[in-house]
Amino acid sequence: MGKSSQHNATNPNGGLFVRLYMPDEYQSHYKKILDSAVLRDDLEITDVPNGFVAVDRWRGTFGAYDAARHFVPQSTSYRYTAAHRQKIPRRICLRHASHIDGTAIYCGKDMSFHFGHFLLEGLTRIWPILSQQYSGAKLVFAHSDGADVPEFVTRLLYLAGVCPENVIIAKKSVHCSRLIIPRQSFCIGMYSSPAYGAVLRRIADNARGGKTYDKIYLSRAKMGDRKTYGEEHIQKIFARNGYTIIYPETLSVEEQIYIAAHCTHMAGCAGSALHLAAFMKPGGTVIQLKRNRGSGDNMGTQHLINKTAGLNFIVIWASVEERPTAHFTPCPQIIGVTEHMRRFFDDAGFVYDAADIAPDMTARAEYNMAMKQYLARRGSNASRRVRGALIKICAAFVPIPPVRRRVRSFLKRALGIVE
Repeated sequence: MGKSSQHNATNPNGGLFVRLYMPDEYQSHYKKILDSAVLRDDLEITDVPNGFVAVDRWRGTFGAYDAARHFVPQSTSYRYTAAHRQKIPRRICLRHASHIDGTAIYCGKDMSFHFGHFLLEGLTRIWPILSQQYSGAKLVFAHSDGADVPEFVTRLLYLAGVCPENVIIAKKSVHCSRLIIPRQSFCIGMYSSPAYGAVLRRIADNARGGKTYDKIYLSRAKMGDRKTYGEEHIQKIFARNGYTIIYPETLSVEEQIYIAAHCTHMAGCAGSALHLAAFMKPGGTVIQLKRNRGSGDNMGTQHLINKTAGLNFIVIWASVEERPTAHFTPCPQIIGVTEHMRRFFDDAGFVYDAADIAPDMTARAEYNMAMKQYLARRGSNASRRVRGALIKICAAFVPIPPVRRRVRSFLKRALGIVE
């Protein structure tokens, strides 16, 4: 794997630190990611009288138009780079738009299919509600995929100070007497802002719960097929050193936020659960265990979250997988006590013994079995190409893009296509 090394960087946001426990050959790659994190305080608002929120279910996209039916560029949603943006909705979808009186804030797509995406993309345009001028405005979210909106969406908005009656989930285009279009306050892979942090702080301050803990470890062990093998062995070491093990999926979203808002240390494998760090108080520490061997992961996104909240960040190379995987993958993943993790334990003054850092053979056997099953489902490359071609041919007969995507997903599952 290469020599273990630690990179220390000082975060200009209050003199906080970032520490990387990983192989030397990955240091420069991750340092570039750290250095690219930007906090913007130049967010602007475009005021559009008689504007439209366009919901184009045919193309599965959304956006805003002015009274003259010209697309408003500020309504474009981005992620990673300026080239990664949603398609512009067609003007024809503005026909028969229903009307909304008063002032409405354009919030983009609700991103309600996933808590992490709603947190990082669905909430990024609501920041004007923090000012008295827009505190009573309606929030309009485009909902182009037809799925039901989960309860956590309205709950998070309520904690942000938005009355449920002011939340409009638009499944068809709407016309607004006055449409406010804010710039995204958080853009994955590009930037964050104090305005985004202020929204999250309000949510955290309004959350209510029960017990609180100083140090927590967010475990994936009860996630079934999505669990990370070997994690239970590692979380026992954290528990032995004062960390309370939390299983986020067993708690309501508000309880998760409340616990996060009252802890000083949050540890866990890379993933959406660790994004709860967004609700921590400034000065806390986030410890992220890297669970895949590939260089691609969500460290940049987590760093932006931490920088927004004013948190220290420690990243530990924990993967002991034999087959390198991506961060987002159905392929089994396994972590263990690597030399990099042991260096962290020593630096942090953790107490452990030889049994704690010995390889977890039970987890390795479970991982090997899961990998064998995964490879059997995946099939040979030739078989995958044939099944992939069949899916493309069948999906080509479905004219509506959102439906076509659902058909492709269904056929992939039916034919056993896994990445």
